[in-house]
Amino acid sequence: MLLHKISRIPRSIKRDGFIYTLKRSLAWIISHSPLAYRLSFPYYKNIRLLFTPSMLTYRVFAERQTRLGDVQTLEEHIEPGATVIDIGANAGTLTLVAAALTGNTGKVLAFEPSPKFANIIQKNIVLNHLESIVTVHQVALGASEGQVYLNENVTDDTTNYVSNSGTAVPLNTLDSFTENLNQIDFLKMDAEGSEYDILIGAPETLKKTKVLLFEICNKTLARKNIDMQALYDLLNASFDLYHKNSKEPFVFDPSINYNTDLLGYHK
Repeated sequence: MLLHKISRIPRSIKRDGFIYTLKRSLAWIISHSPLAYRLSFPYYKNIRLLFTPSMLTYRVFAERQTRLGDVQTLEEHIEPGATVIDIGANAGTLTLVAAALTGNTGKVLAFEPSPKFANIIQKNIVLNHLESIVTVHQVALGASEGQVYLNENVTDDTTNYVSNSGTAVPLNTLDSFTENLNQIDFLKMDAEGSEYDILIGAPETLKKTKVLLFEICNKTLARKNIDMQALYDLLNASFDLYHKNSKEPFVFDPSINYNTDLLGYHK
């Protein structure tokens, strides 16, 4: 594996520049050494990230502003005391930012089906003493209860997705976790094609959600044979939709192949 990584360095330097490639390579080396899960680095305000075998860890160490757009969106919408849900938390980079913003009077529920990444999130929570704010649920969310498989055999481990084979993980509905919540101030969802199923299993949650941040992508929805029109109709019934970056209203066009982030404000 190491030789394969080394062979890719010249191409990475050409694409990303020498400094970025050097720092990302250093993060990879530390994360695959006995120092993994021991050393950490500054990330956001007083939050630190552990060096762990995770693509986002390498990217954030190489460039602190990697998640700047999403972080700014969280800063605009999460106030102290807020209740936040992070679906598809991966390494927890946004989970931790949400915890910093909502503070000790708020709560964050992080959902991550991968045992590996749920463990990474939990260790970063302990590192930053956020146990009283964040709860990690190692479960896939969908329209019913049961079991599904998570394909983690992907080059970019930020794109793990529910498949026909892979790591067996429990499946549950989002509504089953939000029964005791009166209001959800902010819900972020990045589920690599499972968004429609998650929303079908969350009608009561959606009624209580003020703001949604989510990705729409024809390619990932196609994995589960979901038509973009169906997802749009489900979202548009309850939320006014806007492009995340431009803040312009989102006008659905069935002829477009989408791969973009949207914000939804409850009607």
